[in-house]
Amino acid sequence: GELEGMKEDLARLLLARRVLICLDDVCRMEDAKWFLFGTRSDGDNSFEDTPHRVLITTRIPGLVGPSITHEVFVRIFSEHEAVKLLLTAAGRRPNGLPKT
Repeated sequence: GELEGMKEDLARLLLARRVLICLDDVCRMEDAKWFLFGTRSDGDNSFEDTPHRVLITTRIPGLVGPSITHEVFVRIFSEHEAVKLLLTAAGRRPNGLPKT
């Protein structure tokens, strides 16, 4: 249908480029499949041969499947760890003061 055509157009634009596509908190593979270019449904995929990558975060282990993924388990940050990371990324010290 029309969505498949749009996926094919987007794939043509992105397959030759170094692009990172980030999909956050994916609950259903049906939602993520529109951004998985270079993979084939028969299990034989050429994903490693493409310069683009797709980063999927999910709370559901094994959601994507082993054939096209490198699954990494991470624990949830404590509030203190999350604030410290945010401040550091924003160029601030952990105490909130600007870096000099």
